[in-house]
Amino acid sequence: MRRLGWVLAAAVGGLAGAAPAHAATYCVNDPACPAGGSAQPSLTAALALANAAGGPDTVRVGPGTYSGNPDAATGTTLIGAGRTATIIDGSLGTDTGGSASDMLVRMPPNEIAGAGGNGLFTRVDIDGSAPGPDNATGWDFGIRPGKVVDSKVTMSHGSGLVGGHVDAYHMDITAPTAVKQDSYPTTLHDSVLRANVGIEARSGTLDADNVVIIAQGDDPVGVLMESNGPGGADVTLTHATLLSPHHVGAAIQSVAGGIRLKDVAFCGWGTQLDRKSIDRVATITADYIAYDPSEIVATGPGAITVTHPVISADTRTAQR
Repeated sequence: MRRLGWVLAAAVGGLAGAAPAHAATYCVNDPACPAGGSAQPSLTAALALANAAGGPDTVRVGPGTYSGNPDAATGTTLIGAGRTATIIDGSLGTDTGGSASDMLVRMPPNEIAGAGGNGLFTRVDIDGSAPGPDNATGWDFGIRPGKVVDSKVTMSHGSGLVGGHVDAYHMDITAPTAVKQDSYPTTLHDSVLRANVGIEARSGTLDADNVVIIAQGDDPVGVLMESNGPGGADVTLTHATLLSPHHVGAAIQSVAGGIRLKDVAFCGWGTQLDRKSIDRVATITADYIAYDPSEIVATGPGAITVTHPVISADTRTAQR
């Protein structure tokens, strides 16, 4: 009996002391490859090994330009040498549980997507300044991640960020449409959007706070509420500033759905609140906003409700 107890204790102790799965590091052209890291001849080879293992493995990519469409699978961490040092000519992907950081993705001409997936992107910049595709769907984009932090996106076409189960922080986006929201929840924090359309919302929910939207191009719109379905989107904009340097366009234009504004300032727009519902209900609810009552247009079913207004006779003049 005493011997049986000893055997069981030894077995349990052995299991408790079992070593965790080994986390491997693979290096590609990395002069700072750590001790124990495995040098690989190409990014493709390194990712093949890391992705096959199921993680948690790391692929370190040194300075240089790499062509292709690398994808960090679940459990794989892809780390570049910096946003001006490691350049991917192609597109980049991450699965749920995968991540990529510290690199620039330079989209080739007619590339539809810069980076996408359900993983984490940190300090991953997207250069989509090359001519874009003739994409009739309009769904070409710079980045569509699960979560993205501290990234800059520049697009000559399409959208900078496409929402859908997305959390985005500290973004700097320049694009024809900075953020395009559809179907699934999206949150946007502490970001600057430079665009002809700052946010285009068609369905689903979008919550944005501490955002600056700067109008670019002809007839710009700060937030455009459209609809892919009967109800349209549901948007909340908090602690935001919407600027139109050339005093044109509409700060908020709602065709369908509902938008709530709190602590929002409009500067320089031709129209500040523009509700143009025709066959769908559009509502604009605002609390603590700086606006000019003369810059409101309302047609069709729906309502505009403003509480605690900070009224200026001419916010455009005040900001000049």
